[in-house]
Amino acid sequence: MGHCCSTADLAILDQRKAMSSTRLDLFKRAAPLTALLTSLIVAALLPRSWLAPLDRVGYALCHRIPQRSYFVAGRQLPVCARDTGMFGSLLLGVVLFSTFPPKQAGTARSRAARGPAMPYALVLGAGFAAWGIDGFNSYLQLLTGEPLLYKPQNWLRLTTGAWMGSALSTWFVSLFNAATWAEPHEVATVSTWRDLLRSLAAMPIVIGLTLWGADALYGPLALLSAGGALVMLSVVNGLLLLVVLGRHARHRSWRSLVLPMAAGMVLSGLQITALNLLRDALTRSLNLPF
Repeated sequence: MGHCCSTADLAILDQRKAMSSTRLDLFKRAAPLTALLTSLIVAALLPRSWLAPLDRVGYALCHRIPQRSYFVAGRQLPVCARDTGMFGSLLLGVVLFSTFPPKQAGTARSRAARGPAMPYALVLGAGFAAWGIDGFNSYLQLLTGEPLLYKPQNWLRLTTGAWMGSALSTWFVSLFNAATWAEPHEVATVSTWRDLLRSLAAMPIVIGLTLWGADALYGPLALLSAGGALVMLSVVNGLLLLVVLGRHARHRSWRSLVLPMAAGMVLSGLQITALNLLRDALTRSLNLPF
């Protein structure tokens, strides 16, 4: 009888451990989305002048031509329409992937290290093509005064940028996982139509919020776009640092990545400062209008 009770107790203990592990896993997965939503709410409540540093991020990375940018609450967003869609959807897409990772055999694969599988890669790759075609057509009008294919529109810049950002997020995740983890999941970031819908979910959200343009959305949109650009640049710098130091593909926990990612952010700050100084100098010497 004692042996039976002991076995039952062990089963209950194992069940409790499994439940605790599941709760911890859900908490970890929800953390990026919770952090992003909290940041966006805070950005909406802050005085707009406090978000001025985001303009310097945009000034370093984007042309910021007023006619090709959106204005919210009477203020120009930190980056142009195309970059608002691209960087906003890229950041949101990565966060959504972290919260709702693909599954294989019923198990989440948050460390998927392969890009999207066919035919989903074709749908996402079309975003690259649309972004390139619309960008070339728009640039041609800037140079010659006449577009090649059609009259450029900010909503098209926003849409193709958001499509590009959503697509880019799937390859960005696979690159990050392959470059950091010692034991990444050898599965695709997109391998079902459900995965594809999750990957594209950021696109309508960013487009819808930008086109809505309510005054209260200035802070969230500014943070999502310029902040997204800064985060992604910092991650890329952090990954490059890992490669240079020969520390890539060796990590087993997020804790070990804190230092290299922090170093990547410092490098990004230095780069943005240098680009701002260079642009200021060129604007003065060439008398540029922006």
